[in-house]
Amino acid sequence: MSDFLDLARNRRSRRDFSRQPVEFELVIEVVRAATYAPSVGGMQPWHFIILTDPGVKDAVCDNCPGQSWMRNAPVLIVFCGSSGKVDDFYPRFGDKWLAQTLAACMQNGLLAAQELGLGACWVSSFDELNIRDVLKIPDGHRPEAILVLGYSRETPADKALLPLDQVVFLNFFGGKVTEKAAVLRDWGEHFRKKKDDFVASQPEKKSFSEQAKSFFKKPKKPEE
Repeated sequence: MSDFLDLARNRRSRRDFSRQPVEFELVIEVVRAATYAPSVGGMQPWHFIILTDPGVKDAVCDNCPGQSWMRNAPVLIVFCGSSGKVDDFYPRFGDKWLAQTLAACMQNGLLAAQELGLGACWVSSFDELNIRDVLKIPDGHRPEAILVLGYSRETPADKALLPLDQVVFLNFFGGKVTEKAAVLRDWGEHFRKKKDDFVASQPEKKSFSEQAKSFFKKPKKPEE
């Protein structure tokens, strides 16, 4: 688990790439990882267009305003959603669930790129109609996002993340967590020690999960 957490923690968006080509087997591994994502209704409503031809890449980049840095990347992967397939089953929420599915795909791809020593960036600002025309994407399918891939030349700065106590609530929006230093900043180490101590002293009286509940405030009932 710590390897995965380190992978997620160290992933960054990369926008400066070397001229070194990316081995095609690595590109395929990134796509393969994307297909491991959960999908709406288990339908796997996705297709992936791998772009390596300079002319095709340039035509796509022409339709990504403000993203000129993309031209230096050796590989673009266009993530397409099968909107027609999803809408047939989920006419009310199909667009929303398809977007969520492709977002999960993209996150898997970004983490796979990080694991393989590649730089990557998620791009969603583009002219959808022109991209469809350039890539001959048929009706019932649409480009949802572009993964830009290559060997990075940059060393990104650390992320400035919001403190967890500003974004994590318990049981209801605004519900606060007590013992923030222990619970939010060092959850794993803190609770492992608590569990070890508890099991050693009271192995059969009550579960550790019951004891852990004392770390949280009980939610107040909403006012009538």
